[in-house]
Amino acid sequence: QDGRTPGLTNPDSLAQERLIKAVYAGAGLSVDETAMVEAHGTGTAAGDPIEANGIARAFSSRPKNLPPLYIGACKSGTGHLEGAAGAAS
Repeated sequence: QDGRTPGLTNPDSLAQERLIKAVYAGAGLSVDETAMVEAHGTGTAAGDPIEANGIARAFSSRPKNLPPLYIGACKSGTGHLEGAAGAAS
């Protein structure tokens, strides 16, 4: 969250894209080597598409001949865990 979205809990896909690219560059990694991304996966119409768009743009330079990039989310598989939701995410 960068403080510039309509609400504190709303993700920012551009900020997410920049962060992913910066982390990969800082670690000397290529997005081509990534097969799966673990997303936050809120299960909301407001959050998930925004997060998925940021991930898609961050990994858009992957060659088309690579297998697809899979996106998973522990939270969507386990449901909301009340007090443990943050730990799962």
